[in-house]
Amino acid sequence: MALLVIDVLWTICLHAAVEGNTNTAESVFQAVSLFVLGPVILRRAIRRGTSAHRIVVLKGGQEAALGIGDSLSVFWLLGWRSLMLALLALVPLSLLLKSVVPEGMNAWIRGLAASPVSNALGLTAVDES
Repeated sequence: MALLVIDVLWTICLHAAVEGNTNTAESVFQAVSLFVLGPVILRRAIRRGTSAHRIVVLKGGQEAALGIGDSLSVFWLLGWRSLMLALLALVPLSLLLKSVVPEGMNAWIRGLAASPVSNALGLTAVDES
C-alpha cells in the first residue's frame, strides 16, 4: 500500500511539474522503486509483523535478519507473480468492456487514454493492484 501511495504521488507531481515527455524520469523512479523502495518496505514489514502473525527468516536452521538481496528477490517474485495474475485477469475484462461499451463512448475513452496523466495513473493502478 505504501508503494502505491508513493507511486501515485510521484506520477501526479511529475506530470504537474514537467510538460511533455516524462519517460526518463518515470523509468528512473521505477528502477529506484524496484531496487530500493520495494525491498526496504518489504524488510520493514517482515521485521514489524503483526500481533497475530510473525514471519521468521531462517538461514542454515538459525533465525537471521533478511538481507537486502534476499528482500529484493522476494519483492521481485511477489511483483512478477502478481503482475502476471493481473494481466491474465485484465484480458477478459478488457474484452468484456469492449463488447459492452456503446460506440459513442469510444471516442471519449480514447481521448481520456491519450492524456499522459490519466495514462500514467491508469498504468500505476494496474501495476499496483
